[in-house]
Amino acid sequence: MKNLTRLIEAQDQRSSESRRRVYDRLDELGNVVDNIEDRLKDSEQVIKDIEPLARDFGSIRDKSKTVLAIIIAGWTLLGGFLMWIGNSFLEWLIQRLSSP
Repeated sequence: MKNLTRLIEAQDQRSSESRRRVYDRLDELGNVVDNIEDRLKDSEQVIKDIEPLARDFGSIRDKSKTVLAIIIAGWTLLGGFLMWIGNSFLEWLIQRLSSP
């Protein structure tokens, strides 16, 4: 009977030790999950902070494209106007030089 009691006590102690190790690992896993959750919340906040900046950047980019198109059109018109003035001046000069 003593052997059976010792065997049951030994088995009970091994079971208790095994459960303790399982619970310790579960606690460690819970800490890891808590860390991941905190980091995810931080990342979510950063994304919320960046989102308006990204929208503003898109708006500014669209406005700058419009301004650039206006500048290019104005520069082209100015160039054409200057070419027309230069051509008119040369025609006038040629007429003046070729008249007796």
